[in-house]
Amino acid sequence: MTEIMINIQTLANTNNAVILTLGAIKFNRNIPLPPLEKCDTFYERIYSHSCEAIGLVSDIEKINWWIQRNNSESKYEAIINPLRKNIYFVLKEFKKWVGFSSNYKIWSPRNDYIILENAYNACGLKKPWSFFKTRDTKTLFDIFNRDIDYNSLLNYHSLYDAHNLVLELQKSIIIFDSRCGK
Repeated sequence: MTEIMINIQTLANTNNAVILTLGAIKFNRNIPLPPLEKCDTFYERIYSHSCEAIGLVSDIEKINWWIQRNNSESKYEAIINPLRKNIYFVLKEFKKWVGFSSNYKIWSPRNDYIILENAYNACGLKKPWSFFKTRDTKTLFDIFNRDIDYNSLLNYHSLYDAHNLVLELQKSIIIFDSRCGK
C-alpha cells in the first residue's frame, strides 16, 4: 500500500501559517526506503505573498527564527531561493502528484497536514485526501516512547525532513512488530 509523508516549512506556528516549502514522499511502510534520490518525491518552494493573498499569516517570531538559522541550505530553501511558485498552483500540482487513489494514507507531524488543509480551503480547492486517511507521526513516536530529537532529526528542509520522518516511522513499525512477536 502506498503512503505519503508530508512536511512543510512555514512562517508561523499557527494552523493558518504561510507555507514556504512543501515536500512529500510516496512510500510503502513494509519496504525499506531507498535513498532520497530514488524515491517518488514532490518538492516546491512557495511565494509567501501568494499565501498572504489568500489569508495565510506569518509572525515576527518565526521570521526571526528563520533569519537566525545556522543551516544555510535550509534557510536558503525556505526563505531566500527566488525560484518559487504561487500557492494555488503548487497545491494543484501536489494534488495531481498524489493522484486519485482513495487508498493513500497521509502522514505528517499533525500540524503540517492541518496547515496544508487550511491552505487548500483558502484556495477553494479540494484536498487530495480524506480526513480518516491522515496519520500523525508525533503521536506514533510518543506511543512507542520514541524520544525523537526533532532538532537533530530535521534539517528544516521539507523534502529531507519527509525522508527522515519515513525512516523514523519505519523504525517505529519494527519496534511494534517486535513487541507483538512478529
